Amino acid sequence: MSLYSQLEIESQVRECLHQIKDPCSVATGYPLHLEEMGLVKAIEIDEEAARVLVDLRLTSPTCVMVGFFVNEIRRLVTDAIPEIKEVDVTFDHGFDWTPDMMSEDVRHARAARFTPQG
Repeated sequence: MSLYSQLEIESQVRECLHQIKDPCSVATGYPLHLEEMGLVKAIEIDEEAARVLVDLRLTSPTCVMVGFFVNEIRRLVTDAIPEIKEVDVTFDHGFDWTPDMMSEDVRHARAARFTPQG
């Protein structure tokens, strides 16, 4: 796998991650995908093993959606990218995430949406 194909595969993985909405954001009526929420720490491509590692950041130590995220990431990536044979997902303990980790566009949109108009 060349560097170009690694970048292409990373882009495809990100497209897959964009399909997964954070359930808590969905519940508030403002659905955001994992990257918009700032939940994707890193994506690593292991070309020799045809493996992808997705490292997630949780919003809370009590997040009950970890299993959902892991299953969806594995399913979507292996279905979309035939070159990938294995998908590993790691995650932290949810102590580090802050709303500042959300994408800049989302932070601005949320501020406009939730700022009282007067």
